[in-house]
Amino acid sequence: MLGLGARGFSGLLPSAIGELKSLELLEVSGLHLVGSMPSWISNLTSLTVLQFSYCGLSGQVPSWIGSLRELTKLALYSCNFYGKIPPQISNLTRLQTLLLQSNTFLGTVQVSAFSKMQNLTVLNLSNNELHVVEGENSSSTVPFPKLEFLRLASCRISSFPNILRHLDGIIGLDLSDNQIHGAIPHWAWETWSGSNMFLLNVSHNMFTSIGSEPLLPVHIEYFDLSFNNFKGLLPIPRGGSVTLDYSSNLFSSMPLDLYTYLNGTLIFKASRNRLSNNIPSSMCGAVWSLQVIDLSYNNLSGSIPSCLMEDVSALQVLNLRGNKLVGELPDHIGKGCAIEVLDLSDNWIEGKIPRSLVACRNLELLDIGSNQISDSFPCWLSTLPKLQVLVLKSNKFTGKLLNPSYNTEEANKCEFTEL
Repeated sequence: MLGLGARGFSGLLPSAIGELKSLELLEVSGLHLVGSMPSWISNLTSLTVLQFSYCGLSGQVPSWIGSLRELTKLALYSCNFYGKIPPQISNLTRLQTLLLQSNTFLGTVQVSAFSKMQNLTVLNLSNNELHVVEGENSSSTVPFPKLEFLRLASCRISSFPNILRHLDGIIGLDLSDNQIHGAIPHWAWETWSGSNMFLLNVSHNMFTSIGSEPLLPVHIEYFDLSFNNFKGLLPIPRGGSVTLDYSSNLFSSMPLDLYTYLNGTLIFKASRNRLSNNIPSSMCGAVWSLQVIDLSYNNLSGSIPSCLMEDVSALQVLNLRGNKLVGELPDHIGKGCAIEVLDLSDNWIEGKIPRSLVACRNLELLDIGSNQISDSFPCWLSTLPKLQVLVLKSNKFTGKLLNPSYNTEEANKCEFTEL
């Protein structure tokens, strides 16, 4: 085994490595290498793992790569490789992991070309200049590798891959940043029904329908539907998720019993949709785990549920900017407050800034601009040790501002050391 990751190294790898005929693992990461892939690697026929990542190697991947028949992992990512992916890679029938993302590979790639690699479980072609198509046999009964992780982000895909019909054991799927439109096929949810997925990312496409009932029949840890044209009720995976991102869609409502599906959820984002009515009070049942709540730029009305600001020992980011929220802010914030970012700007909130906000010792950003708040300048916020951003504009504040340069006791109480 040979792993090379020393910082500051640049130039060429020593060709003497090619004499290590029994070498089984060669991993090179983070080095400032020059030139193309060294030809002496073709001598290392015992390799089971070959990895070049975050390095300066460029040029085309040579066709002799297909002669390294013992490889179970080939990882050539985040370098400067370009040109077409050599078809000889399909000769690596023992390959379990193939990572080619974040280079400048180009040309058309047929997913069906990987059908010969029956041991392949991880395939990543994302973020190149590729055009990925299904190819022949994508709908047939020809055996296909039982892929568990498939990442095809930014691959110019225009339709939902039919090959997924055969992948009932998939754990991670990334189809983000493509041109897929219409509905997620109903057969996809049937294929995944009852399974536990780690990742489903279909963000930055042109989907219009989820293609299933709002309560999805699958558990998904990281679920990203952002930047599409989905409508209707927010869909919720079975059993909850760690991250739910519905941002920048056309969703119009949230389930009334939302909290029952947020068990263990850390991040909940639904900004820039068409959500209306009050924030569901049922969300209070999930504040013990939620770290980020972003409902900004919707049409939400009513007052802010007190639970979102009081007794929040986990919540770090609360963003309700750009809605139609009214009423006064909750004023019984507990000592365990963990909020770091509080953005309530561009609403119709009135009353005073709650003095109990001083309990939020980690607060770094407070934006309550463009509301109807009537109060004096909050010098008392200067006691917050980490406050860096304070926005009060377009409200109804009164009184005078004190200049901290005046060496008076009253002025010193208004000194924001980190602002």
